[in-house]
Amino acid sequence: MHDKYLMKLSDNLLLGATIRFSKNGWLLLSSGKKIVFFYNPFTRATIRLPDLPDGHTLGGISFSSLATSPGCVVIAISNWHDWVRHSDISFLVTETGKSAKCWTTTPTPSFDYESLQESGTTGTSMHDFMPCINNPVFYKGDFYCLDYNGMLGVLSAKGDDFSWKILPKSLKQFSAIYPSYLVECDDKLLLINVGQSGKSIEIYRLDEPKMVWI
Repeated sequence: MHDKYLMKLSDNLLLGATIRFSKNGWLLLSSGKKIVFFYNPFTRATIRLPDLPDGHTLGGISFSSLATSPGCVVIAISNWHDWVRHSDISFLVTETGKSAKCWTTTPTPSFDYESLQESGTTGTSMHDFMPCINNPVFYKGDFYCLDYNGMLGVLSAKGDDFSWKILPKSLKQFSAIYPSYLVECDDKLLLINVGQSGKSIEIYRLDEPKMVWI
């Protein structure tokens, strides 16, 4: 049984805002097309992030650690639509704190699935890595993104250095009709695959040595 609580909020910034992600007691919210901020419902503290740059559409978004931590990194996926080309998908990266003045835009490089076929991996007709409509997950120092074929993309953000790679061995066919979600739980990366109308749920764990879902 789930308990329900009612909180009276007086901050105008919260009016009409959308909760995008939560972690360690902090909510990450957006308002309109540009405003992104943290809010702690227990302490009522707010941390405003830089406005999103013009020309970017907010897709998935998440953060790495406690919002008040100096090393907290926030990433957002921009132009997350099923009709855009892969080269149009970008990562927007920023940090919390007074040093956060803007978002750093990191376009994802093109990826050719022929490299998968050469490695013996088959079963997909897609030509680009297309993220599922869910949030990236911070796991063991990197951000993981899932695409509609069960492949994993990994974004590593170390200071001003960014690297992007795709793990071809993680390929597994999933239905693009029903949602799938990445979850970090007990130091494991899990894939939650939801069936029609939520009537079935499949849970897979990433086998890190083999980089496959089991």
